[in-house]
Amino acid sequence: MDEITVADFDRRVPVPKTKDEIRMLAKSVNTALDRLEAAYNQLQRFTTYASHEVRSPVTAIRAQVEEALMYPDDTDWPEVGEAILAATDRLQMLIIDLLFLARLDAGPSLTCDLADLGQLVEADLDRRSSPVKVVRQLRKGVFAQCDRVPDHPSAGQPDGQRRAPCHLTDHGHRARR
Repeated sequence: MDEITVADFDRRVPVPKTKDEIRMLAKSVNTALDRLEAAYNQLQRFTTYASHEVRSPVTAIRAQVEEALMYPDDTDWPEVGEAILAATDRLQMLIIDLLFLARLDAGPSLTCDLADLGQLVEADLDRRSSPVKVVRQLRKGVFAQCDRVPDHPSAGQPDGQRRAPCHLTDHGHRARR
């Protein structure tokens, strides 16, 4: 077992053919290693996704500032400021969401009532301004229940049920560009 590392997480403890405590222990250790490997792989995927999501607004901010500084006389500074604020808002929401996910993983499950997804998406679209026409074909009465997302904001946490459709809308806007 000392030879199993992150580099070769797929290795397991040999299971003897004898039907004794050593066999049971080896199987138990291998089951624990399976769970550890799955958790490690999930963390790797999440880290890759999170770094990509954070890198996008930072890259946008940098590109806007660099271009504005290269052509300061031709730059509409209020427009640049608005674009940077929008990217900063996106980055701030990503950070809040990452902290929220960390708290969910660290704490007990939360219980929630059913959430009407059509109402949540409608409310999110009403809060936004969009450069393109958004066709709203929302079905009423589509509900989701989640035991990991609160239905009300608490200390330092965004409204969890509102954030899910907001993510979908954000991705839809980015895909449209």
